Amino acid sequence: MGFGAVWEAPACHAVDTQSPAADELAIQAKIYGSETAVRVITDLMRVVGIDSYDHEAPLGRLLQDALALPIFDGGNMGIRRRQLHNLMKRPDYDALLASAAFESSDGR
Repeated sequence: MGFGAVWEAPACHAVDTQSPAADELAIQAKIYGSETAVRVITDLMRVVGIDSYDHEAPLGRLLQDALALPIFDGGNMGIRRRQLHNLMKRPDYDALLASAAFESSDGR
C-alpha cells in the first residue's frame, strides 16, 4: 500500500458511508496526494539525472502533469486550505472524527 492509499482509503470510505468527516478527509487527501506527486517526480528526476530530460523518457510529461495537480480544481494553498480552515472553525467540528474514519476503514 502506497502513501497515497493511506489517505485515499479512509476518504473514499468516509464518502461511501456519508460520514461527517468525508469533507475534511477528501480535502486532506487532495492536498497530500497532489503535493506528494510533485515531490516524488522531482526526486526521481534527481536520481535519474540528465537522462530524465530526454524526450524518450516519460518523466518530463509526468512532471508537467504532477505540477498541475496542486492547482487543479482550486489551488492547495488558497482554496483547499481555506476550506479546511473553515471546517475546523465550525462550532460542531470534531477533531477526532477524521481519525475515527482511519480506524473504521482498515477494520481496527
